Amino acid sequence: MSEDETAARLAVHEAVCAERWKQASDRLARIEIALAAIVLLLLIGEGSLLATSQDPLRAAVRRRHSGRLTRRSLRSAAYARQIAIR
Repeated sequence: MSEDETAARLAVHEAVCAERWKQASDRLARIEIALAAIVLLLLIGEGSLLATSQDPLRAAVRRRHSGRLTRRSLRSAAYARQIAIR
């Protein structure tokens, strides 16, 4: 094997490896973006869930203990909770 053939094979090998690394780097960048989006959605979703979720049955029980609850309002709160679960 001559020096020219070895240099040519080495150049081809380097070009192939460079392309593989470029593809791997691009793929990892996409994965990082997807993971960042997932983390962001989980953090925002968790916060909005905690901020906006109010269990109607618990709210009705709290009203009952404060003396402002009727059986009708307790049933409507339980019905609202069933709808929210679906």
